[in-house]
Amino acid sequence: MNAKLILMRLKKNAVGSKAIPAEKRHYLLVCHHDPADTITAQPMFFSTAWSVGKALDVAAECFKVENRNNVPGALKLNLFRGMDGE
Repeated sequence: MNAKLILMRLKKNAVGSKAIPAEKRHYLLVCHHDPADTITAQPMFFSTAWSVGKALDVAAECFKVENRNNVPGALKLNLFRGMDGE
């Protein structure tokens, strides 16, 4: 499929804060892998001004996952590229 068409579909279906101006949006396909080995994908957009931590908080809220990254010893949520795991 054409890369431009994929991007248009991603933007059309993306969820995020409507307060973010279109020119300040960064679009990503966010995937959640739960303990039952189910993968859920959701197109989302984030503000280019946000930190990675803020984007992680918003993604966790979208997938209804508790973010305990601020708790010592707790399991941490991580972001990585799906193509290579980096």
